[in-house]
Amino acid sequence: MTSKQFALLKFISDFITSHYGMAPTVRECAAFFGKSESTLYAHLSALRRKGFLRRTSQARSILLREPAFAGVLSYLPLFQTLDENCDFASQRASRQILAVLPKTGNPCFAVQMADDSLFDIGVFEDDLVIAEWRAVPDAGDLVVIGTEEGISVTRFENGEFRHFVFGVVLAIQRFYR
Repeated sequence: MTSKQFALLKFISDFITSHYGMAPTVRECAAFFGKSESTLYAHLSALRRKGFLRRTSQARSILLREPAFAGVLSYLPLFQTLDENCDFASQRASRQILAVLPKTGNPCFAVQMADDSLFDIGVFEDDLVIAEWRAVPDAGDLVVIGTEEGISVTRFENGEFRHFVFGVVLAIQRFYR
């Protein structure tokens, strides 16, 4: 999914939530993004082909394919560094990213993988790791930790753990372009 398609999906999700279940029209989507209706139609068609949307020829028929997508698109802080002495609200994000979140009541954040140290489990350099802030890890969970070199992602094991755990990994987001 491209970043423009992702932003459009977020807009549709937010619109449906804020308008009591009523979907936006193609014209409303185009006006919001300052694009032509034909451009927005192309993005809507791509989202439909990828399985995120359903659409008919009726007015306001843009529907999220799964109700689970509604409300789970969020802007998250992307951290390059984390301070274990600060709470979540006091941390300094390098920028915001748009991500698909599993439903959780705790704040979430993102960290970009700096290396391929977790390639054996399918996590690669430049992947975005989405984590739940300071959740209690179980044995085997992937966790975001603080080390002398900065922040890192590793597998949590039972027993003595010498690193500060910032959060438990919920998802991995990868872009191919």
